[in-house]
Order: sequence, then structure tokens, then C-alpha cells
Amino acid sequence: MGEDHSLDEFVGAGSEKSDGADVAGGDGTDGDETDLGDDPAAPATDAVDPASDAVDPASDAVDPATATSAWAGDGGECERCDGTAARRWNDDGEFVCPDCKEW
Repeated sequence: MGEDHSLDEFVGAGSEKSDGADVAGGDGTDGDETDLGDDPAAPATDAVDPASDAVDPASDAVDPATATSAWAGDGGECERCDGTAARRWNDDGEFVCPDCKEW
């Protein structure tokens, strides 16, 4: 196993330390910020139409998950041949042994 390292060794240029000091210096901005001003007449770019966020409870139904297999350490009963198997597979809604499973 390799040596242990401090997280400070992984801090890259331009990253900020936890105390807020800029590692590479500068004013702490990344240069992508644009001053858009405070024009109250400007349309909001992040406005959301409340009607588009409405949730239809009828279409929000989720189908329950269906198990593909079942495990029983001491063996479970096959629903087709009445044999026992530790792992039984779901085949058309029945949990069956590997021999009865239609692969």
C-alpha cells in the first residue's frame, strides 16, 4: 500500500482552501461572471411556469418491483415440481428450481 497523503497535496492551482484564501492568488473569481445589472424590467431567466410543474397523481403511479429470484438457505419449495432448491427463480409468477425454469 502507498504512503498516506494530506488532502492539501491534491489542491490544484486556483482552488480555494477551507479558510477562504485563494491558493493561486487573485480576486477569487473564475472570470466567467458577468454583471447583468439590477434592471427590474428585465425578464427573469429562471422563472418557472407553475402549471408545467404540476403533478398528475393518476400518472404518478409506480409499478412495484418484481423479484427475479428468491433465496432460502435451507432450501425453498419449487412451485412446479415440489422439489427444494436454495435459489428459486421467478418464472411467470412462480418461484421454481433451476431445473423447472424455462431459460
